[in-house]
Amino acid sequence: MKRSYIINLLMILIICITFTTHSTAQDGTGGHPLNTSWKQIDTKAVKVIYPEEIEAQAQKVANYINYLYDQQYFTVGTRRNKVHLILQNNQTQSNGYVGLAPFRSEFYLTPPQDKNSLGDIDWATLLSIHEYRHVLQYSNIENKLGILAYIIAGENGVSNMAYYLVPNWYFEGDAVLSETVLTDQGRGYIPSFFNEQKALALAGKNYNYQKARNGSYKDMVPNHYKLGYNMIRKGRELAQDGEVWKNVMSSTMGLYGLIYPFSSSTKRYTSLKTPALYKTVQNEMYSKWMKGWNENTFTPSTSVLNTKERFVTNYENILVRNNKVYALRSSYAETPSIVSISNNESTHIKGVANISSNQFDVHKNRIVWSETSIDPFYSNRTYSIIKTFDTQDLSIKSLTKKTKYFSPSFSPNGKYIAVSSFSPTQESTIAILSSSTGLVQKEINPYMGAPVSYPKWSVDGNSIIYISNYANQLAIIKQDVNSEKTTLLTPLSNHIISQLDVDDKEVIFSASYNGTDNLYSVPLDGSKNIVQKTTTKVGAYSPAIDRNRHRIYYNEFTHMGTKAVYCDDNQVVASNIKVGSLKDVAMFPITKGKNEHNILPDSIGNKERYPNRSYNGLGRDLSLHTWGYINVNDAYSLGIEVSDFLNNLSFKTSYGRDFSLNRNNLHLNSVYGALPVKLGLTYDKYLYDKETSQGDIEIEKQNITLDQTLNKDQDSYMVNLFVPVRWYGSSFQHLAQIGTNFGYNKLNEKLDITSVRFREPLFQKTIQKETTNSLELQLRGMHNMAQMNLIPKWGYHAYLGYTQTNAEITLSTSIKNDYDPHKVGGNQWNILLRGYAPGLFPNHGLEVTFTSMENSSNELRTLSPIYQTPRGYNYYNVSYTKDNQVYQIYQTEGQSIQCNYRFPICYPDWGFGGIAYLKRVRANIFYDAEKFDTYNTETKAINKINRSSTGIEISLDTQWINTKPVEIGWQCTYAPDDILRIEKSPWRYRFFTSFSF
Repeated sequence: MKRSYIINLLMILIICITFTTHSTAQDGTGGHPLNTSWKQIDTKAVKVIYPEEIEAQAQKVANYINYLYDQQYFTVGTRRNKVHLILQNNQTQSNGYVGLAPFRSEFYLTPPQDKNSLGDIDWATLLSIHEYRHVLQYSNIENKLGILAYIIAGENGVSNMAYYLVPNWYFEGDAVLSETVLTDQGRGYIPSFFNEQKALALAGKNYNYQKARNGSYKDMVPNHYKLGYNMIRKGRELAQDGEVWKNVMSSTMGLYGLIYPFSSSTKRYTSLKTPALYKTVQNEMYSKWMKGWNENTFTPSTSVLNTKERFVTNYENILVRNNKVYALRSSYAETPSIVSISNNESTHIKGVANISSNQFDVHKNRIVWSETSIDPFYSNRTYSIIKTFDTQDLSIKSLTKKTKYFSPSFSPNGKYIAVSSFSPTQESTIAILSSSTGLVQKEINPYMGAPVSYPKWSVDGNSIIYISNYANQLAIIKQDVNSEKTTLLTPLSNHIISQLDVDDKEVIFSASYNGTDNLYSVPLDGSKNIVQKTTTKVGAYSPAIDRNRHRIYYNEFTHMGTKAVYCDDNQVVASNIKVGSLKDVAMFPITKGKNEHNILPDSIGNKERYPNRSYNGLGRDLSLHTWGYINVNDAYSLGIEVSDFLNNLSFKTSYGRDFSLNRNNLHLNSVYGALPVKLGLTYDKYLYDKETSQGDIEIEKQNITLDQTLNKDQDSYMVNLFVPVRWYGSSFQHLAQIGTNFGYNKLNEKLDITSVRFREPLFQKTIQKETTNSLELQLRGMHNMAQMNLIPKWGYHAYLGYTQTNAEITLSTSIKNDYDPHKVGGNQWNILLRGYAPGLFPNHGLEVTFTSMENSSNELRTLSPIYQTPRGYNYYNVSYTKDNQVYQIYQTEGQSIQCNYRFPICYPDWGFGGIAYLKRVRANIFYDAEKFDTYNTETKAINKINRSSTGIEISLDTQWINTKPVEIGWQCTYAPDDILRIEKSPWRYRFFTSFSF
């Protein structure tokens, strides 16, 4: 075998064995109430697990996935592993994922309001196509090297290998291309999917592959979905083979190539390595767009704000109300907020970082928006509630609770609010709410029962105009509020229609009719006479009609974000258009593979009625998914991990070696999280190495040599109970948690002493029993962070911990067995208070932390889990010998404060060889101070000590092998109060790294 192949193989195996899983699973344990009535549909391709009220969606998903299974789409490979799929109907986010350890998928079934993001395909159908492609990808990774990784470490090993060996753009790009070729209207045909690349091309910016792969904190860089789609599409085209990436992946799993098997395999089948393929894609797209821009005339527009933005900034949901312009502003340095724009300035009104559909409305002095809320106890229950803000008295009011309401719109008289509503059964309605109480005044069944986006009131208040997503198509509908009669204002088509505005005669909206998102108008009379209003180079969105100034406000997509602009009515060159197919205006054709064709007819989703049965019960469907190396209690261990697919119950067991303490460790752990009170059980058995030694003693004036053998073992039991409670504010996320631990620890020591002078061996037994009870309370709230923020703009964290420890030490020997037990006990209090505040400039931040540790007994030496020692010093602990007796001076209690001022220095966006990439350089200026008590075991004296330090930290935020974030830092500390005199100089220097796997 080639030496390079062996080296690569060893490196990959080390990754599979050593590092923990890069998991896509949800954080926390448990996310569903225990009384949820779960059902299952079990087929050859998938086991669908779902709440019983969404039977129709479960049947549709099962039919589509089994159809995809039967069609044998081998463009990704021939393996088709069965997957467990959980359908979530109580989430407000529109998403899905497939993950390993265990191998499962989850669909969040509430469809998105904005069809520009994911298209107009029925949401459950799109998830089935896209996520099942990931299932096939993971199935075919278990090939060659993937099989070996699975044998060594289970699904954990396969996940690690895939994460480090295959670029993330392959997985998402291939899935987006799959949804496109199987529907003829997926994201690969949606103009807005290419907006970032188009905007960068228009600005003359052509980033290299490393920047495209690793991203940037300061610059707009298309994500791995967009990068991947174009790479996958172009690879098929160059190879003239729809199955080329199957061959690339098979070659990668065989470790073809010296350093980057995936890139080498790509060249093997497309003639280009990944950087060269990326460059080819960029040149193709840029040249086509430039040609189109040179051949067309575009609508002149005027910026509402002439100031130059320092960061990528978006102005969305443009509104004209009260003769003012309003917008939702966000940037890479700021979280979303509602602003008003006038006199070339934007004025902050209200932060709404948790806004759920990027839509708000204004009526006189009131602003309304929908906001994400969360169930206090169950992470898989989220809501979208309606809130209002009064700009006069600055009061905030929550009009609804535990609802799924989106895109609120005030009625012309301000008495009512129309919202897009979704029920737990995923039925869509238009709810008319009282704007003062939030109570439902009327529910309107929309056109054909299809999902509704962006409801708006007509000027007379008699109708609601909205976008309907029916049968994988979109149309604008006008519906009478009283009679519920519907009128199609635009024909149904698979073109994307997004934000709209209404006046007394027409609707103006954004649509993809000509291959670029532009503004169009259509009369309210139902004539379907569509007129194009703008011609833009990248895209025009969020129109707002201003009849007083005879202009249209909207936002244009640029490389610095979406810019608020307007064009006067006399600048609009109107032209009538006919609506065709989305695919007909796509610029980049796709090379299809065998059997790839449009599968969208609804008959597939209703092809078969699968039988169902209950899926309730503790520990149902436990999966042994991971084995091999794991790190437990600092021991190098071999273990297994088992969990259920609902993430309610997990087990972990391992046996390993702690070389530093010369002991073996048997570890058992279980966590149950289906109740508001989470339960954890842990057992550890420690077996220490036998210690042998010889010692001389003088008996009857003779030196006697003794052989001593020490045998030691330890049993540790822990019961952990905790209750996490979460809630959201307009821009904050909060957590309150109460927890308690009950621990019991038993240490057995036996010292055997033998000598030829003794007829009977002597022994000494020590049994130490320790019980620990603790109670922890913590409360924290963090302001949402923007992309460039180093720490939260505002935030707090408070922790209070109480620990009661009682220890009993019993000594017995072969001479006397009735030594009285020695008892030690006491309490420890731990306090942490931390606050965050803005710094002097954008992306600067101040963090101040206070910690305190207090012990009721000086004999207790339990280290505080949260106490922070000033940088440059160690925890105070000194040993000395006097009269052949060892004594100690150690820290018993104290208070400390740490102040950090963090700020960015620069954003190099530079790398070399695909090995390391430097994204940001940042600094932290700090000051620490501490006062604490020490206890001397000889004199029983207590001394008080003060010490402080100050310094600076320089950190490099890097990305290694285009995958793993690693912080590399240097710290310089001035610590003048080192009373131990361990260091000759008060200056301390150290390098540090921070990363996780």
